Amino acid sequence: MNLECDTILVQNDQVFAGTVDDRVVALGIRAGLYFDFNRMDNGIWKMLSEPCRVGQIFDVLLQNYDADIVRSVFSSRA
Repeated sequence: MNLECDTILVQNDQVFAGTVDDRVVALGIRAGLYFDFNRMDNGIWKMLSEPCRVGQIFDVLLQNYDADIVRSVFSSRA
């Protein structure tokens, strides 16, 4: 998937998520995948509870985390 700043994302309704010890854990039923989100991932997941532009997510993360860390996380997931 190619993401641009104007790409709109939202939580997938086929992913079931819950909180365990202040961490979000999620199970993707269709793909059969399990996710254990870190602190930054938790914030992204919460933002995606409603449709959200990638640029908005990036801006919020830059306000809350070191810019080099945010950029490295996004570039490593590309």
